[in-house]
This record gives sequence, C-alpha cells and structure tokens, in this order.
Amino acid sequence: MLCSRLELAPKVAKVRTGFVADLREGWAVFIDALFGEAGKHVIDFDLIESQFRHLMRVAVSVREGALSSATLLKRLRAGSRKNATYTTFREVGHVIRTVQLPRCLSDAPLRRRVTAATNKVEGFNGFSQWLGFGNQGVIADDDPVEQEKAMKFNALLTNAVIFHNALDVAETVRQLLAEDWEIEPEDLARIRPT
Repeated sequence: MLCSRLELAPKVAKVRTGFVADLREGWAVFIDALFGEAGKHVIDFDLIESQFRHLMRVAVSVREGALSSATLLKRLRAGSRKNATYTTFREVGHVIRTVQLPRCLSDAPLRRRVTAATNKVEGFNGFSQWLGFGNQGVIADDDPVEQEKAMKFNALLTNAVIFHNALDVAETVRQLLAEDWEIEPEDLARIRPT
C-alpha cells in the first residue's frame, strides 16, 4: 500500500506546476473551501524533493520486510512533528489527497468503485464484529502479539463462515436448477454470503 501510493512522487514537478495550479484557478474554483485558506496549508514540495531518497529507502525497506510497518508507525506517531521523515510523509499524503480529491469528484465510475469497495470492507468488518465472541469483541490484552492473534483468529472465523455460506448458496442454487427453476445471473449477483 505504501509503495503504491508513492508512485506519485516522481511526478511531483508536474503536479506542482500543472494540475494543482489549473485546479486552483480553473474549472474547480467552487471547491476552494475544500483546500483551505489561500496561502495556508500549502504543500511543501521542497521538503519532498529534499527527502525523496530517504522516502524511497523507507518504502523499499518496508516492502522488502527489513522494516516492519509497526516499527515505522511507532517512529512516525503524530507527536513527532520535528521528525523530517514524518513531516515528509505527511506532505506526500497531502499531495495524494490533493490529486485524488478532484479526480474522485470528477470521475463518477471511480466514485462508484470506491464506494463499492468501501461498502464491501465495511460489510466484512460489520460481519466480523457480529461474529466476534468473548468479552463482546474487546481485546483486553495489552500484548501486541496477543492482540494481533485475536484479530487474526476473528478474521479467520469470519472468512470460514463466509466460505461456508458461499458453499451453502452454491448447493441451494444447484438444487433449484435441478428442480427446473430459472435463475438469472442478475439474481446471483445480488447474493452476499455475509
């Protein structure tokens, strides 16, 4: 995820001079309020350019497994505003958000895909929470290893139930087809095993 988002970094110069300037002055003036006051909250492209090599080293280290994401998050907690890596990643996040917001606003199919994916994840999380057992889903252990184990066991249980439901649905459809029922693909597309 981290590395795929950094694909915007080599295009920083283009974003800096083209897209953002057109956005602020052109067709999208009506969404100025989404970007904040003029002159405030301006992306620090000089910081991104000066720290680019370091960002790439961090991204590659995470991707190759030399640096765990948990360790990175500990180092980049919100209180570390003086940390250049934290500040640079925050600025890259601002670039991504600045590029994605107008793209999402202007692209209806993209909005539909994002909404569908969000709904699917929220559905899974809601089902997982509903299935959660023991202490009403609250992980009382302070040990991160035990917390991760509990979350993984709950995700495994959720996936197993979804898989079992999908098998049950498939068997029911086979039985209905054997009894000469007509089942349209559109009907099957609406079935959710959660």
